[in-house]
Amino acid sequence: MAAQADCFPMLCQRAAEASDEPLFWDYHVVLLWHGAEQPYLLDFDTTLAFCTPLSEYFTASFYPEHLVKPNYRPLFRVIPSAFYRQYFLSDRRHMQTKRGWHAPPPPWPPISATQSNLPKFIDMADHEYGRVLTATQLLQAYTKPQNKENVA
Repeated sequence: MAAQADCFPMLCQRAAEASDEPLFWDYHVVLLWHGAEQPYLLDFDTTLAFCTPLSEYFTASFYPEHLVKPNYRPLFRVIPSAFYRQYFLSDRRHMQTKRGWHAPPPPWPPISATQSNLPKFIDMADHEYGRVLTATQLLQAYTKPQNKENVA
């Protein structure tokens, strides 16, 4: 997820002061999983259940699109999980400043020791990887019962 501006608001995020206060992300990574009955969103940073039905997650986590200035409306890059695992590279340089880490890095090793293509994944004008959708388009595409595509 990202926005045309440098950030977009999300609700129900652990790093926010309260669940009903927006937290502005520059990008946010989640997993869209198709369960037996409906699609779910898995988000490590939400105050909602880790595995929340997609439509419920969107209702709780995002303001209605018409209430958000166009530049701050989130856009969603949908990428099949196998493609993501094969092509995504990050050496965590985006997590560092001249003074050190923005936050402590996760305990597992970086995906790449020397390369990062994260800017291409979060630049919503770049269409090389996956499909870029609005919230409305994503909900329309993935809440249909017949759509069982494995995506991340």
